Amino acid sequence: MAANKRKAEIFENLKTCCTKVKLGLGALQPKFTANGWNSMANFAFGIGYSAKGPDDEAFKKEILVPIFGEVVPKDADGNEIPNPLKPTVRRFYWEAFQMATNEMSRRSNRNDEDDAKPKKLPAAERSERLKELQLKLVGLRLEGEYEPSHVLVDKFVDMEDTEVLRFIPWEEYTKRDLELKGIKKDEFFKEDASGFMRKHTREVEVGEPIRDLLNLKYALQRRGLAMHMARLLSFQTHEDLVNLYFLEMSRDPLEGHLPTSMEQIRRADKEIFMRLAQETRAGLTDFIDPAGVKFPLDDMIKKIMVEHRVTALLLPLQVGGRQANPDAKRQNTAELDRLKSEVKRLKENAGKWKKDPKGAGESKWKGKGEGKGEGKGDGKKKQKNPTMPKELLGMSSVWEGKPICFNYNMKKGCSFGACDRMHVCAFHGCGEKHPCYKCPKR
Repeated sequence: MAANKRKAEIFENLKTCCTKVKLGLGALQPKFTANGWNSMANFAFGIGYSAKGPDDEAFKKEILVPIFGEVVPKDADGNEIPNPLKPTVRRFYWEAFQMATNEMSRRSNRNDEDDAKPKKLPAAERSERLKELQLKLVGLRLEGEYEPSHVLVDKFVDMEDTEVLRFIPWEEYTKRDLELKGIKKDEFFKEDASGFMRKHTREVEVGEPIRDLLNLKYALQRRGLAMHMARLLSFQTHEDLVNLYFLEMSRDPLEGHLPTSMEQIRRADKEIFMRLAQETRAGLTDFIDPAGVKFPLDDMIKKIMVEHRVTALLLPLQVGGRQANPDAKRQNTAELDRLKSEVKRLKENAGKWKKDPKGAGESKWKGKGEGKGEGKGDGKKKQKNPTMPKELLGMSSVWEGKPICFNYNMKKGCSFGACDRMHVCAFHGCGEKHPCYKCPKR
């Protein structure tokens, strides 16, 4: 029953055709309903007559007689008076038959071009569904920012038709006013089934940028209206999802955390549609309400909204770059500076120094003029750049980016009167004004 109801809704509503297409059949609508012809499909295949048949006696018997009756009015001379609505009914039947057969052919012979072009909802049916939705949403006028574009509605109608759900980016939730300004068409060449290159055209959709929360609110509501018109998800249930998003963004975050951002809402929204696509892999037929009160995704999305994988994406994120203990950050920075200075010194001195063969812990220069010219110049005794003595192995060689005097930290002491190195403790993390062998931290 549910499957038949869904198939009947695929085609254009018969009442809309009779009243909106200006065929003049509005007065006959009760007779169409009494015979069970409430959709174009039922009208086309609800009788045994074929539109391509050679004889129309079955058409007169099964369509004209139930509508106009068996008694044919005649004039005073006994001639039959022609009814002007009979040709209109015949034309209307042909349109219903052609529409139904084209829809069946499109379903059974889908190709890549059909996948690129979503199914378009007939204008009369689109108007009827929009009017029906407007009557339900008292106080909300479906115009301006609240009227979804035809392209957006067609995308969700195509999902309902193919029973394959997918996530549409927020920027494609366009409004009808933007669509009325003009749709650009892009021309391209593509190989057809015969192997020949043919020229094709496709519509280039103009996106709607999401600049702030107000634009996001309008965009999500247009999506809810489009999904309601496509018979996928009711607007009321979709509003519960939108309210959840804005409730999470409006919450005061905990100390050390940031408020829920728009990017988190985007990721959570995408995750929800991915879950809907996973749950409906077998199609939407099993989720259709036989009573026709609910839409296929109404109950499903309420369960997915509270799943852990969705709620985790909406949690406030911790503020990056902050620590509970500022002193720990300063210590880490000082240690990092020390390591950088040590690496830089080692790179500069690599290959320039060699070990003293006497093992005195001092080095000699390997460059030009090795060992020559010492003590010359201003007459002052030059201090050599020593390597780490055995007594200080494992200790620090720099403090706050400056080299530490090794002799000062050893028991022999520093003998240089004008030492250009720092006289501080070489023990890691100390840096006080005492030698390393006297450090209380050691």
